Amino acid sequence: MSLKVTVLGSGTSSGVPRIGNDWGACDPNEPKNRRTRPSILVETASTRLLIDTSPDMREQLLAADVIDIDAVLWTHDHADHSHGLDDVRQLRRARRSLARAIRSARPGAVQGEFFTPAISAQVRLALAPLMDDAMCAVIMDDNPGGFTHAIDGAYPDGKAFATMPGLLLARLPELPADIQFRFIGRHLILYDVRANTIVDRMREVAAAWSPDRVAAVTGIAADRIRALAREMASTERAVVYGRIGLCNQEFGSLASWLVDVVNILAGHFDSPGGSMFPRAAAWSVTVRSVPARMRRDATERVPRAGRCRFLEAVAATLRHGRGRPLLP
Repeated sequence: MSLKVTVLGSGTSSGVPRIGNDWGACDPNEPKNRRTRPSILVETASTRLLIDTSPDMREQLLAADVIDIDAVLWTHDHADHSHGLDDVRQLRRARRSLARAIRSARPGAVQGEFFTPAISAQVRLALAPLMDDAMCAVIMDDNPGGFTHAIDGAYPDGKAFATMPGLLLARLPELPADIQFRFIGRHLILYDVRANTIVDRMREVAAAWSPDRVAAVTGIAADRIRALAREMASTERAVVYGRIGLCNQEFGSLASWLVDVVNILAGHFDSPGGSMFPRAAAWSVTVRSVPARMRRDATERVPRAGRCRFLEAVAATLRHGRGRPLLP
């Protein structure tokens, strides 16, 4: 987790210089010696913490271009650390003002203006391999849960913010400063931190790929998907097979790869009655030497095609699971 610390003020309890143009031991010719009362701002990707509200807070936050904070921490109750508290009210006003400006610039904003169908498809494709039950459990931890929210509406006060796992953020596009990906229940939102505004929403992103979820996409009933998976896993000799018709289409490479994945998980990869590696029908680079018919010495046997040792190991490791259901 990256952490940014901004020193807003580092002067004494009276500031430098003190009233009366008293610089003490500080050199008045050094501009950096003009110091406000002590305060710092601590920021992470999701949280902005103000430590102490000095009497110079207004000037400090204007200089640092800060219009919103998530919390205030007081180190102690002395005047030079707390008497700027009244200006915290203005932070809320500034946030509301920015939110009004955004709504004015986007009248009638609706879902999908940023998460267009094309972008939504790419986001779902990028996140789908990670969306297992464990990842969904992490997302739902400290999650505010489902609640009614409008596009360009304010994020409700008192509602928690769901944790965004680093693995997911690594697969999502980089956003402008102060715009974040967040989850509300299982919906992915774009959240404007400075305006406390929900900019857009993508529904049901945090969901494992259960049979019930994919039934509408595949056109196959969820119960039938479960039955096919269990039959495939429990049958002694079975295979999923696909060729040109499978790969010459959208997502063809992915579909061809998944054919092997299903065979591996079911324990039918490179096993009798399953997806086998036969001997080569013609010479190719996978053959260890030139076939006999292509050599002068016709007595040499045609060697068997080389196998992919890695996939053999994977198949052997997973084969013990035959008979177990692949899907819940």
